[in-house]
Amino acid sequence: RWFLLTAQFVYTLGFIFALWLFYQSYFNIHALCPWCLLVTVTTILVWTSMTRVNIEAGNFGDGVRRKLEPALSYNADIFGSILLIAILAAMVVYNYA
Repeated sequence: RWFLLTAQFVYTLGFIFALWLFYQSYFNIHALCPWCLLVTVTTILVWTSMTRVNIEAGNFGDGVRRKLEPALSYNADIFGSILLIAILAAMVVYNYA
C-alpha cells in the first residue's frame, strides 16, 4: 500500500508538471514539440490509471473507495481523461492549424 501511495504522490507531481509545461509552451513560448505532447498525453493516461487502481484497492481509505465506486463503474475516469486530452488537442488545433 505504501508503495502505491508513494507512486501516486510522485506521479501526481509529474501530472501537474506535465500540464504546467504544456501551459508554458502553449501560452508563453508559442511552440509545441511532438515529444512533449506525447509525454503530456501518456502522463494523463498513467495518472488516471494509477488513481483508479488506488481507489479500487482502497489505498485512499474505504470511505473514498465507497464514494467513488459508482463513478468508476460508469468509467468516469476514462471519460475524464479522454475529455482532458480532447481539450488539449482542440487547443493545439485551434492555435496552430
